[in-house]
Amino acid sequence: MKMNEFMEILVPVAELLKRKNTDYGNSYDETRREFGPASFLLRINDKFTRLKNLTSNEAQVNDESVEDTISDIIGYCTLELRYRRWKNQNEKTRDKT
Repeated sequence: MKMNEFMEILVPVAELLKRKNTDYGNSYDETRREFGPASFLLRINDKFTRLKNLTSNEAQVNDESVEDTISDIIGYCTLELRYRRWKNQNEKTRDKT
């Protein structure tokens, strides 16, 4: 697989994350700080459950698709990785003071 094939998938997910972050603010980070790692697991579980339902039944809502749900999972994993990096960087900075 060539790099541009990955980018064709990842760039639209990143663009969607940027738009949603603009619309909703940093709601993921705020929720993650307030409720801890369980908030990430719950969101991924919700998406996984939706994915299972979509692959075993016809979707009841027209705008929900398997690809959209997979993109959502990639998005939440990206947000979690970003949050963890931010948290680790802040902890390193705090330890130096």
